[in-house]
Amino acid sequence: MTIRFGTSETLKPLSRVPASNRTFQAPVYATIGNDLLFSYYAHTDETGWSERFAANPTDALERQKYALLRFRHVMHFSSEIYEDDTVSKHRLSQLGLKPFSHYEVEKSELIKIIRRRLADSEIHQYDCPSLLHHFVFTMHGTIFEIVSSGIEIETGQGSTWSALEQFFRHPTKEAHDASISRSIA
Repeated sequence: MTIRFGTSETLKPLSRVPASNRTFQAPVYATIGNDLLFSYYAHTDETGWSERFAANPTDALERQKYALLRFRHVMHFSSEIYEDDTVSKHRLSQLGLKPFSHYEVEKSELIKIIRRRLADSEIHQYDCPSLLHHFVFTMHGTIFEIVSSGIEIETGQGSTWSALEQFFRHPTKEAHDASISRSIA
């Protein structure tokens, strides 16, 4: 079944979300209840990184910058495999979807579909937040789409796995080290 989306949708770049690393892409994600944690290596202009990685991968990863995104009250999550040269075939490409970019879909038809589906349910086992956001992340070979009530952004240094591990050990803002920065979009 093909879902037809409306023509009123627009893509707004997420300028507060760190750009992803174009050469070293290994996003990881995990769910906690209705929340999604999504971690990836952030873009860096640092020279010599690939040589340091080849010489000592563990040390290079410990110094790599990462982004950890926490999507609150997730209503939709999908990941699709795309080659970087085929992003133009994605249904949002006519709106300007590009590889290695992050967007919010404004006037999202997907949000309307989710709301209609939940309204039509006789069971009503899920509460739908009054405000939903539709996010799209194009990374190396994969496009992620998330509909959630919001996003928290943290940055740090180390492996993407250690970012998730640190979150599970200290899940509240107050428990994080001062070296972690956090913002809410």
